[in-house]
Amino acid sequence: MRKSVFEFRDYKAYLKAYMAQLPTRGHGFRAEIAKALNVHSAYVTQVLNSGAHFSLEQAEDLNFLLGHNTEEGAYFLLLTQLARAGTQRLKKRVLSQMDAALEKRADLKPRVKISKELTAEEQLIYYSSWHYTAIHIALTIPQYQSVEALSEALNLPREKVRTVVDYLMSCGLIEEKGSRLQPTTHLIYIGRDSTAVLNHHTNWRIRAIESLDANLQEDLHFSAALSLSVEDYSIFREELAQVIQNTIERVKASKEETLCALNLDFFKLVK
Repeated sequence: MRKSVFEFRDYKAYLKAYMAQLPTRGHGFRAEIAKALNVHSAYVTQVLNSGAHFSLEQAEDLNFLLGHNTEEGAYFLLLTQLARAGTQRLKKRVLSQMDAALEKRADLKPRVKISKELTAEEQLIYYSSWHYTAIHIALTIPQYQSVEALSEALNLPREKVRTVVDYLMSCGLIEEKGSRLQPTTHLIYIGRDSTAVLNHHTNWRIRAIESLDANLQEDLHFSAALSLSVEDYSIFREELAQVIQNTIERVKASKEETLCALNLDFFKLVK
């Protein structure tokens, strides 16, 4: 997985990490940088290995070379500004802008590209129990596309499954096709500002605790308390958000064969 520019507070460290991940381990890429900036290769080496810095104009040319999108390009320019800042006051201002950019990145909705949202009223029921999400997504798997199959697979009463199925149909999330129940969409989004988001997270963490009781060898659980720098906290948050984005993209293209849950928690324990 290519390193994200948002994982860095030093543009030179980012450039070196970028080159290290190239098939040639960066061999010849410094020459490409020199060509893009219309400078000598020796100058590029000097900047990367000394206290010299690229100008903001050169950083913008690097944005084009590196294929940065608008958001990545703006952050890369901030990294360059931070390195070039001559006073602590200016560094503080740039760092504040960088933190704001990272905070915006914490909102996963635009990154995972899920457009379907339930109304506030629909969310209250859909996220009242894990049953709704589980049954909704289980219906993407052919062998579970009936009330009877869902009841057996999820160990739920048939009457409960029927109630959930009827509700999902009323919301237009699933439909009947012959003898099968099938989803009309299987990727929906709930924002951090939704009143139902607490229920959503709580439901699946309770379900995770039940999974711990089962103690299945194939399941994976990890919990830890960590002490780390504020900078690394921001870096890890970005890395984990990138993992979520990559996971969702892979799930979109993955064949529906089994049903699982993914819970990921990373938060500060002190103010």
